[in-house]
Amino acid sequence: MDLTSQHTSRVVEGKMIIPVGNTDVFFICKTTDFHSYENAFKELQKFKNYYRFPTGDETASLYYESFFSDLQNDPTFQYNQNKKVLINGAWIYNINCWLDKGVYIIQDSYASGIKRNINVEELEDRIKDGEEINGVRFSRDRRVRFAAKESYQFGKQNPEQFSKNGFVIASFGAEGAEKLGKVSTQFKNGPFLSESPGINKKELELRVSHISCPGDALWLSGYEHGVGSFSRSFLVCMYK
Repeated sequence: MDLTSQHTSRVVEGKMIIPVGNTDVFFICKTTDFHSYENAFKELQKFKNYYRFPTGDETASLYYESFFSDLQNDPTFQYNQNKKVLINGAWIYNINCWLDKGVYIIQDSYASGIKRNINVEELEDRIKDGEEINGVRFSRDRRVRFAAKESYQFGKQNPEQFSKNGFVIASFGAEGAEKLGKVSTQFKNGPFLSESPGINKKELELRVSHISCPGDALWLSGYEHGVGSFSRSFLVCMYK
């Protein structure tokens, strides 16, 4: 996949403009510490008419541009501060619905969280006519994805394995997975996907994801309860 874009990253009036696919997404950095997913939800209520949290696809592009674009040469970007925020860690605003057959992923840009009822038949109905990429099925609006357990592996990986990993593709989209694979090359050790204990259970288990770069590796966990992980967040502007 060609990761170059006709769009360019830039900063305009304090907003980072980041290319995601064929569109531009406007980000601001919100430096409040979200030690829980629930706290993120509560904080967003102050701004929900203007901002939302980024999708996994958008977060992957933000990481990629922060490492590889010319933004680092823009004094208004506050490059060192923003890159530090990303390295320290961020919630990925998806709901991961684990089953023994795989994982359904639902985008959750308003941080509604895991205290909800999920109907698997409804999720299946949404993805039945969608696109399939590397064993990952997408709904037409791409807000629901399903990765079969055969499509992903856990543990340490090389960048190419990580970018083709079904869980990573379901979480970040095919382009986003490839971008994070490239980001992982900036660290001494290969990327790591934490194992999820719920993968062999027949009853649905809802969890969220957290990404960080502790030490010398890109680290992704998809089985978080939504508490205890240090996280700051970027917000997406709903109006340009």
